[in-house]
Amino acid sequence: MNNYFMRAGSKLLIALFFGAVFFGSSVQHSFAVESDENAYKGVVQVIGYENLYGTTPRMIGWGSATMIDGNGHLLTNNHVVDNGFGGTLDGFVICVSNSVSTRPDCHYTASLVARDVEKDIALLRLDNTDIFGNTVDTDSFATLSLDYEYVPVSQEAVVAI
Repeated sequence: MNNYFMRAGSKLLIALFFGAVFFGSSVQHSFAVESDENAYKGVVQVIGYENLYGTTPRMIGWGSATMIDGNGHLLTNNHVVDNGFGGTLDGFVICVSNSVSTRPDCHYTASLVARDVEKDIALLRLDNTDIFGNTVDTDSFATLSLDYEYVPVSQEAVVAI
């Protein structure tokens, strides 16, 4: 049990490290999530592919990530970006929810910035253009701060992505 808390604390320290190194303390959040009812807006679905931009893209896996700043940085787990053989997947499709009652829009892609296999943490960044070639305004996305505390009060309160 003690080992579990040490690993969890370790992941938090890595997240804080990524935040300090990559973003500094001067990051401005244009649309920070302030309440639990809007928490889903800062969480995205990540779908990992091999050969995403080739003739035969193959979906390998998926997971979730948290939008942590207005520059399009996403905090996720290493096992979400891993290809299963210790390498990384070629590309990532990002799905964003606009409401709890509709399917997410999977119009975005992301690139891997950094990862730590031992700590099972990774950092992605939204690409500058969406799948239609439109410029992505990362400031318009909701963000969750690294110290955001959300505890669902019931199973019904858990947001599925």
